Amino acid sequence: MTHFSEIDRFLEAQIHTLEKSLDIADLTINYGVHFFQYESSSFVPELFEELNLHDANKIFYDLGSGYGKVILYGAYHYPKAMFKGIEIIEERNDICTTLIEKLQLKNITTH
Repeated sequence: MTHFSEIDRFLEAQIHTLEKSLDIADLTINYGVHFFQYESSSFVPELFEELNLHDANKIFYDLGSGYGKVILYGAYHYPKAMFKGIEIIEERNDICTTLIEKLQLKNITTH
């Protein structure tokens, strides 16, 4: 994957498949009453244009990171900064972790 558009296409395919298999009622039983509906992040390039993440000492946190689209974009385009995602739904986080390993990104972690 040499361009982020390839990463984005991979994520969208995974999201399409996994979201059909997740049951909101089961998620509520397992994790409590929260908003679990996934919504895509179309604002990502604009968000990062506003932030100065070119320094090595910058850390970006994404609470409710879902499939990791935001932090993957950041880690891919801003290799000096650190990106940390926190997601409660393990299946969504697993897809992000798989991409982190596949892309061998060193400036990103998920929990």
